[in-house]
Amino acid sequence: MDRLLNRLVDSMRENGIIKNDDDYDIVRFGAEILFTKTVFMLTAILVGVLTHSLPEIIFFILVFEPLRIFCGGYHARSKIRCFCASVSMVAAVIILNKVISVSVLPVLSVITIVFSSTIIFLFAPLGTPNKPLDETEIEVYRKRARIILSVILAAAVITFVLHGYRLLFIIALGLLAVSLLLILGKIRD
Repeated sequence: MDRLLNRLVDSMRENGIIKNDDDYDIVRFGAEILFTKTVFMLTAILVGVLTHSLPEIIFFILVFEPLRIFCGGYHARSKIRCFCASVSMVAAVIILNKVISVSVLPVLSVITIVFSSTIIFLFAPLGTPNKPLDETEIEVYRKRARIILSVILAAAVITFVLHGYRLLFIIALGLLAVSLLLILGKIRD
């Protein structure tokens, strides 16, 4: 993967798209993030298709990804560990959604949503040793995380009122994943 990304960014520099070395590093980093996110999304979609859980996976990603961007928290030490953890998380969502009885979903989802939202509200955003946040970033990311959380909570209330308990559970799992990563990030500090 590194060789492919280096060739891509080298080609951009040779064609005059990248003008200096500082831009090279930024573009290289952005290309790496784009590549890894794309591979994860395609893998998650493939797993969703193979397990007949595509709508659930798409909805989970729609809850998880926007919050994760602004909440921060634990990050794996390598790309492969990150990928494996992400795929494991998708598998856990599919398994839990299939094995937990719909009769317990309303209560379980509400408890999970309240717990997770509290953690997110209290601890987000959380920087990492590789990406510490300055005061301005903390203020901006906290505001954005709380806005996204508010939209997700509004969707959860609507889903609850409409008795869409499986979908409500997916929302709960997305929030739980973000909150657990925040807790792990706090522990790692």
